[in-house]
Amino acid sequence: MSLSSPANNSTVNSISPTLYFNTISGSSYYDYQIDTTPSFNSPYLITGSRSSSYSYINTSNLRYGTTYYWRVRARDAVDTTIWTPIWHFTTISPIMTLSSPANGANVSGVSTTLYWNTITGSSYYDYMIDTVPTFNSPVLVSGFKSSSYDYVSLSNLYYGQKYYWKARARNSNDTTAWSVTWSFTTPATMSLSSPANNSTVNSISPTLYFNTISGSSYYDYQIDTTPSFNSPYLITGSRSNSYSYINTSNLRYGTTYYWRVRARDAVDTTAWTQTWHFNTILPTMTLSSPANGTNVSGVTVTLYWNTITGS
Repeated sequence: MSLSSPANNSTVNSISPTLYFNTISGSSYYDYQIDTTPSFNSPYLITGSRSSSYSYINTSNLRYGTTYYWRVRARDAVDTTIWTPIWHFTTISPIMTLSSPANGANVSGVSTTLYWNTITGSSYYDYMIDTVPTFNSPVLVSGFKSSSYDYVSLSNLYYGQKYYWKARARNSNDTTAWSVTWSFTTPATMSLSSPANNSTVNSISPTLYFNTISGSSYYDYQIDTTPSFNSPYLITGSRSNSYSYINTSNLRYGTTYYWRVRARDAVDTTAWTQTWHFNTILPTMTLSSPANGTNVSGVTVTLYWNTITGS
């Protein structure tokens, strides 16, 4: 009998290739041997038999970047053929490659997802993420994902921190080298949005908006009539990560207010934003009705005035 594929002396793009042979009609079984040596006597020898309904051998968990030798023979109830000529193939010798975020990228938050390119036939992907390229700091994150994953999701990272990461593939018999180390940096600070800095708002209950950082848990804020945030009128509090604004009420008329915000998660807090300020309206109350100097029609009358938003 003879072997069919993969072609002799070829390189296969897998560590679990399927090996095909040409059958002999009437045979009962096909014996096979697969090994890393042409003498078929290494510790990695794979041997077995297939019934007459098969013309192929499924392999799995072969070693990366390794030459394998293989042969097949047929047998029936009374006889066995000699082994086929020995063919060999080489499995891929991959270097794990990372995919996203791009090397050196600034990511949008303190929660991010890291992606790598998979290698067919691998069982697991190991990963390491750290704040130092030697991967030996106290905040090292390491683990593994099954072959159905090409990513790892991270949360509660430090703000304004450069992170290094790498990955590798493995199966039950072998492990690739680590990928090239990539890095990404989380945002260090956040920013205010509106009302515009140094603007005058037509209210004493304006809504203040800020730009969020994804993955944050809370946003702390301070609002005060002094830029040192230490007056008796200081307003302070926190908003959960589902909010990007602060509702105010009952501010003082015609007063300059200073405000700032910071983000935090379970492990870190940003610096405060730059301090912005706005001015509340200083309106003059006006009367509406009855007109000044009017002679009204009775001794029961209703007096009207023009309202001021937020009062």
